[in-house]
Formats: sequence, structure tokens, C-alpha cells
Amino acid sequence: MRPRRPKGFWYLPGRLYDLAFSAMFRGLRAYVARTVEKEDLYPWLDVCSGTGAQLGGNAQGRPRVEPTGGPGGPVGGNVPLARFPDLSSAQQTEKPVFGLDLSFAFVRYAAARAPGVPFVCGNAARLPFRNNSMRAVSVSFGLHDKSPAIQSGILQEARRVMSPLGRLIAVDFERPWDGKSRLGALFVRAIERLASREHCQNGREFLRRGGLRGLLQESGFVEVSRRDVSTGSLSIVVARPL
Repeated sequence: MRPRRPKGFWYLPGRLYDLAFSAMFRGLRAYVARTVEKEDLYPWLDVCSGTGAQLGGNAQGRPRVEPTGGPGGPVGGNVPLARFPDLSSAQQTEKPVFGLDLSFAFVRYAAARAPGVPFVCGNAARLPFRNNSMRAVSVSFGLHDKSPAIQSGILQEARRVMSPLGRLIAVDFERPWDGKSRLGALFVRAIERLASREHCQNGREFLRRGGLRGLLQESGFVEVSRRDVSTGSLSIVVARPL
């Protein structure tokens, strides 16, 4: 008898998103994962984790590190701060990772598709994690579609939960910088028009204010490294707080 799939495994919006973008984003996700692995930036928190593909592709062979309260806790809603252990003392060999998203449906989908990874339903602008508990916080395409206030809140919270030597790894759009990136920006604009009106308006404002580079500077982060991707008019930036 075939094992029963967990609830949320066939969540249609999640399946459609993965089918549409998994191949397109594979290289970006691999780059983020290699950055974390190379610098041993664990514990690692991926916010606005969506379908969980960033962490799901890296779950093989990694021991599961759960918040206290038993299995299932991370998927059961916005978990109270007090239920999380002191991650600063976690064994580095365990390489703990966590995903967080505001949508419970996507959290359940992500947990079903990557059973070795704890996913939390919560607000990235009010993280349910202790101060200095993470060495890496990543956010991929989770900034440009938000209002300036929420963008600021997400980055402030990332700063709060990062350890003194922690790193922010952000993937998002930039203002075009050459001919190839201008073509990439046209493609991105066409895709973005399929989203909500608010999403599009926030995205335009994000670029008007300087894209990812401008937002990180406004929020008090200094770039450690970056990789620009002309075909998508985007960048992968590793940054640290001032």
C-alpha cells in the first residue's frame, strides 16, 4: 500500500508556482545555498519562503531541528517566541534551517514537499525567533512586492535575529544597468503584470527608490558581495548590518 501524502502536498497554487518557476530559479537557489554552506551560516532562516523550494532542495541528509513543543509545532500556526530553543548553542554539525511564510496554505505545502525541514507560519516583519539566534537570514523576491513600511520591518527583524557575525542574503530586482538587463527588466515587468495591482505598484516604487541596492542602503546594511544577473535585472546580495 502506497503511503498517504501529507495534507497540502497537492496544494494547487503551490504546484503551479513550482511548475512555472522552479527551473528558472534553480541557479539562484543553488547560489544562495552554496553561500550558506561555504560560510557555515547556520542556523539559517529563509523568510517569505513560499513553496519552500529554497530549503527543500537542501534537506537531504540534514537532521531535523524542531522548535520545542514536539513534531508538527512549526506547521501549526504562528508559534510563540517562548517555544523556540536557544539556537545559539545548537551544534553546528546539525546545520539547522527554518522556513517562514505568512500563508498557512503555503507553509503546509512546503512542509509536505520537504518533510525534513521545519516551516513556521508567521510574519516576517515580526519574527518569532530570539535575538541573535540566526547566522543567516535569506529572502528571495520577498521585498519588492511589499510596502516600504513592511520592507523596513522585514529587514529590521532580520537584523534583530541575526548574530553579530550573521549575514543577510537577499535576492531581488535592481534598476537596469546595461542593455541586457534592460531586456531582462521588460521580461520581468510582463510577468509582474500577472500579479495584483498592489504588487505591481509596490514593485514600481521599489525600483524608483533604487531597487535592492537602494533598500539595503536605506536599511543600514553594507554589501559584502553581490552577483548581478542581467537576464532578470536582479541581484543576489550578501550583506551585513552596519
